[in-house]
Amino acid sequence: MTRRNPKRELGGIRAARADLRNRFQRARFEAEKSAIREELIPGFRDRLLATIRTLQDLRASDFDEQLYVDYLSLVTGTAPQTARRWIDPAEPGLPDLVSFTTLCKVVASDPNWMLGLTKTRLPAARSDADWLHELVLDISQVAGKLTGMRVVGNEMEPEVRSGDWVLVDSSDRTWGRHGMYMLDYKGNPTLRTVGTKIGAGFVLSCSNDAHGEALIKDEAHAKSLGIQLLGRVLMKISLTRT
Repeated sequence: MTRRNPKRELGGIRAARADLRNRFQRARFEAEKSAIREELIPGFRDRLLATIRTLQDLRASDFDEQLYVDYLSLVTGTAPQTARRWIDPAEPGLPDLVSFTTLCKVVASDPNWMLGLTKTRLPAARSDADWLHELVLDISQVAGKLTGMRVVGNEMEPEVRSGDWVLVDSSDRTWGRHGMYMLDYKGNPTLRTVGTKIGAGFVLSCSNDAHGEALIKDEAHAKSLGIQLLGRVLMKISLTRT
């Protein structure tokens, strides 16, 4: 077994540092740093905006900062103020490594090109599971705020079974629209079809005949019963388990 020699290792580091000093003059080093800074700031911001425009079929003349901020915040799970710094027109910042990796995966962009390390952008490899993430992003463009929720209970069987998943638009919590909604009943999430009965109020019904209907006069009545809308169901995902 070879024994470590700390003094020899330290000497090697010192020799490497001396070699770097000889090869990189201060002026040249500063020039290279300046070029790298230019590639990153604002280069990264410009490439990021160009990538989103291409992905979402947007024109540069139609730039809406809030739209880009909302998109970046959504796909990376960061706060809007954090995403806004990445595209700041005066002093753009850089994302952290996790956000940067997420961005590259979501927008299918070459990380080397995004960082300015290469001039040519390589196509990103596509995973067999990418379709699911892309599907959620597409739905997010038309929905206010998507939330995935697992169904517990048999109230909507056979249409929706216990253990299935539903995609819920949690920005749609307005009483009066017909459709399937995820409700909160005294702290427990449950699915119901919400309909309107003229002159009476709202009818909460189930697909399973074993469960009856409930009549809600108005939103105040629902609140008094401990019922609130969590969001409108946009899609169900049924998984076959063996």
